[in-house]
Amino acid sequence: MGDPCIICVAITGSLPRKSDNPAVPITVSEQVESTHEAFEAGATICHAHVRNPDESPSSDPEKVAALKEGLEKHCPGLIIQFSTGGRSGAGQARGAMLEETALQSVTIHPNGARIRTAAQSVTARLLVDAMGHFSPLARQARGPQPPDAVCLVVGTCATGYPDNDTGDLLASFTPIRRQCQYFWEAFPARDGRTTYLFTYLDAHPQRPDLEELFDDYFALLPEYQNVSLDQLDVKRALFGLFPCYRDSPLQFPVGRLLAIGDSSGNQSPLSFGGFGAMLRHLKRLTNGISEALEINALDQDSLALLQPYQPSLSVTWLFQQTMSVGVDEAASPNQINELLSDVFTEMHRLGDPVLKPFLQDVVQFPALTRTLAQTSLRHPSMPLRVLPQVGLPSLLRWLGHYGQLGIYAGLDAIAAGMVPLLRTRSPQQRYRVNRWREAWRYGAGADYEPNVTE
Repeated sequence: MGDPCIICVAITGSLPRKSDNPAVPITVSEQVESTHEAFEAGATICHAHVRNPDESPSSDPEKVAALKEGLEKHCPGLIIQFSTGGRSGAGQARGAMLEETALQSVTIHPNGARIRTAAQSVTARLLVDAMGHFSPLARQARGPQPPDAVCLVVGTCATGYPDNDTGDLLASFTPIRRQCQYFWEAFPARDGRTTYLFTYLDAHPQRPDLEELFDDYFALLPEYQNVSLDQLDVKRALFGLFPCYRDSPLQFPVGRLLAIGDSSGNQSPLSFGGFGAMLRHLKRLTNGISEALEINALDQDSLALLQPYQPSLSVTWLFQQTMSVGVDEAASPNQINELLSDVFTEMHRLGDPVLKPFLQDVVQFPALTRTLAQTSLRHPSMPLRVLPQVGLPSLLRWLGHYGQLGIYAGLDAIAAGMVPLLRTRSPQQRYRVNRWREAWRYGAGADYEPNVTE
């Protein structure tokens, strides 16, 4: 086989029994042994179900934990993807999936949430809103407030590029135009090469729309990729609009309702969207929601602890401002390019521990402090260049978040000592302390784990 591939093994499934195939692994030990054989043969992903003694599908968390422990021990590095067996019908006891069903209304009651669709009405103890930036629930909670910033993105996936072996995470080669600084991203895709043009804006009505941005994209793409448009066979067009709010993550003003992902706005204004942020916070949110349901901590204040203030997120707003230009602002054509060149040059000099977390949307106090210090020493005029662009109020607000980032880093460093004290506390107290510890850790960017395989 010449091309690399990923092998996923589904060792049990939700339906087959030993009467169908005697080799089907049912017990945890059988599943670990079967998976290990596949792992030794080259499998890197395992799709796993657990079973009851009668071989029926199970969602027993103890069985899942035992299987996870065994797989991690005997198959180090294996990606494990658990399933609860919806195809078997057993999932009806836990809840039903309503696909292609539009939400009509939600009513929050003291003891639960009622969700209405065109066909039916269902109730739940907790409603988790993962409907994205334009969630009707999030829009109602934010009211008439316009976005504080918008990221516009256009692009294509196409074949015909002479060079498709490398990629760009952030590239800029043009001065400010249309009161926008254009940034580019490119990378090889399965069916061609994907290229994006994106820019950071406010929500002013005079800003260019996506159609105008596409015009500039096709006008500049030949220069960016050293290719003629006639050489390209466009497979699909890509475009998006990503609103951002300073007051994020969103905390609903009622209980029984929790926003996650793009609905919560829990992502940096420098990112295209919250998918990466969602994955970053997935373990935290999963454990927290499970704990909240277990102790019935579903009131407004308890759920707000699952989406706390994060200084590591708030400090990025000043960076977004330095990468954008106001509609009526008189800026030097290369002001942003020169600023970014200076900053990234110093971050590169400081090395991967500083640069890599930032490029993955994680800001940490030590790395940020080193970057600010070295950039100011090597480019003493930079603060004077930045101040007129962002304004004094924004700078003072940023200094507050920067200070909080340092405080959260300190609190995270001592939080481990609180763990023994939790054993004698009530479940409600443990829930709150756990949420505080997570807020400090994620708010300081301390959850970031470098790729040790590189």
